[in-house]
Amino acid sequence: MTGPPMTPQPGRQTGVEVFDLGYRHYEGLREGRARARRAIYVNGLRTTLGLGRRTMAKVLAILMFGAAMVPAVIMAVVASLLEPSWLTRCPRMPTTMNWSRWCCSCSPPS
Repeated sequence: MTGPPMTPQPGRQTGVEVFDLGYRHYEGLREGRARARRAIYVNGLRTTLGLGRRTMAKVLAILMFGAAMVPAVIMAVVASLLEPSWLTRCPRMPTTMNWSRWCCSCSPPS
């Protein structure tokens, strides 16, 4: 899409060049769908964790991740320390809003 060269008009600024780079075809190796999925996953992970950004973005990402994981870790530890028979006596599993009431309502055997 290269047109005729522009001729300067009187009173206009000269020395400005316009480049028409046009459409360029991809010349790299086609690596398949698995590689594309991995690239999207890695890019999303880097964005979520704030990698490549300032320090405060990384600290906030780590704090948010920690805040989300604390209840899950507590529930996993409590479930691993309880006897399996106690879990069968109290079959209702907790939701995120009532897990503290759930732990207190079905007390383990003494």
